[in-house]
Amino acid sequence: MLGAPWFAGHVFTFDYAKRRLVLRPDGDVPSVAAEHRIAVGFQRDDTGAVAVPYGRIQITVDGTVLDMLLDTGATVVLTEAARAALGGAATHRATSFIIASVFERWHEAHPEWRVIEAADQTSEGEPMIEVPRVPIAGYEVGPVWFTRRPDSAFHEFMAQYMDKPSDGAFGGSGLRYLRVTVDWTRGVAAFER
Repeated sequence: MLGAPWFAGHVFTFDYAKRRLVLRPDGDVPSVAAEHRIAVGFQRDDTGAVAVPYGRIQITVDGTVLDMLLDTGATVVLTEAARAALGGAATHRATSFIIASVFERWHEAHPEWRVIEAADQTSEGEPMIEVPRVPIAGYEVGPVWFTRRPDSAFHEFMAQYMDKPSDGAFGGSGLRYLRVTVDWTRGVAAFER
């Protein structure tokens, strides 16, 4: 897995549809309409340089704007029951993460959203929830699967590496619908369909 420190200081395009990762020249971010270009927040030092390469983006779910870690490598290892519920999906698959308090709020407000209990082998059987639609950067994508994590995983642990606390991580289960270019120096991302 290539992590944020590996991407630091560069511009990369994650082309999910073509299964390609492209290193681009410095500053080479595709020209897209303003609504398809979003800020990526990073911890910065006194000179304004990126100090820690864990980026924060915003998504909207159920009318609420959420700060999320941009996590192109977010992965879940499915239990056999979860694989069966997903029609025999691969054991290792891309996901997004959401803190427990938000997960519970979504589940209470939307009992029709599909939930798979005891879905994650690697994190004490955490459940997953399927959000039908997620607006991001002027697009609407979905469905998007989110795997539950303790609030402390993002409000405490990841918060020390980010410019502000997040409510989870937006990963491949949502990003897979788009081509995403991230400039890890300037703090901008361009999204293309």
